[in-house]
Parts: sequence; C-alpha cells; structure tokens
Amino acid sequence: MVKRIIASVVVVLSLGVGVAYAATQVASSDGTQVCVNEGRGLVRVAATCRAGEYPLTIGGGSDVAVTSSGTVTVALGTSSTPVTLPVTGLTLTAVCERTTAPVPPYSPNSAAARVTIAAPTGTMDVITSLPKGGGAIGLAGTVGGTSLTAGIQGALSVGDVNYGEGTAIASANGATASITFGVQVSEPDRACKFIWQATEAPN
Repeated sequence: MVKRIIASVVVVLSLGVGVAYAATQVASSDGTQVCVNEGRGLVRVAATCRAGEYPLTIGGGSDVAVTSSGTVTVALGTSSTPVTLPVTGLTLTAVCERTTAPVPPYSPNSAAARVTIAAPTGTMDVITSLPKGGGAIGLAGTVGGTSLTAGIQGALSVGDVNYGEGTAIASANGATASITFGVQVSEPDRACKFIWQATEAPN
C-alpha cells in the first residue's frame, strides 16, 4: 500500500507502435500501484513500470493522469493504424484523404487531413474545434455517439505545404481525454504528417 505519492512520474515507450505514454500519480492515499501491459492487459503490482506498460493506482482515491503522444506519416489516400488510448479506450485514426479538386491550378493530388475518434465499445461524448468533415466552420461533436471524423487542414494547389491544428475533449468509459492534433499536409510529398497528444484521467 502506498500512503502518499507526490509528483511521481513514469515515462513508458510503447513497443512497435511509436506511441509514448507518461503517467503522473498525485496525492494518492492508501492506493496500490500497478503496471498494466498495453498489449495483453495483464496487471503487475509494482511502483516502476517496464516498456510496454503504463502505471495506474488502484483504490485510495488516486488522481491519475496518463499522457499518450505520437507522430505518424500517412500516404495520400490511406489511413493510419488506429491507436487506442489506455484510459478512455477511444481509438484515434489519422486519415490523409484524396479530395476532388477543380481545374488547375489545383492539383489532382489535393488532400485533406482528418482525424477519426471512435468508441470501439459503448458510446462517447466528444466536442472538437476541428470542423466535421473539414468543410464547416466552428465546432463539431457528438453526444452519445460512437464515431466522429473531423478535418484539420488541406492542400489543394500544386506545391502546397500547409499546416493545421485542433483540439478535442472526449469522454468515455468513466474517463475524459484532452486531445491536441497538429498536421503538415504536403502536396509534393502526397502525404500528411500528424502529431498528437492525449491526456486522460478518470472522471
């Protein structure tokens, strides 16, 4: 049992998927520190976690925040492998969508970078600053939904290299995630490079 943990930070790198996990356990009383295997979900009682695990505290009214982050380059017309957030269970998928562009100077390789947030089980509530589908202005969201796709940035003309960013707050499985996205959309490279970070905590 742990009487009190203050600013104990453990950084864990996920093997094989290029995703970083960081967890901060603050002001826990009478809690048990455990490490959860990202692939198999097995639990091991320990204060220090290994590669491929993320830390949690069971019981004791702990205040636990888990931060995940990563980068991925997605070729034009394809999607990334979904990444599962460890606390909410939500999945994030990066999409580099080929768009239909008008006549030149617009490029036949015009692209739109989008992000899909999905709840593989149950439902989710998500509000995002990213326009739904990339075409509308303002917020997009879903309450009690299972999936939301929102646009970040596009590249229409030959030679375009554009940058965009956005945020989302998402709640599922008794936890809430604050998610930040950034993207470079390159018409010459025919690709979208995504940078993302998500910080989750139990509700």
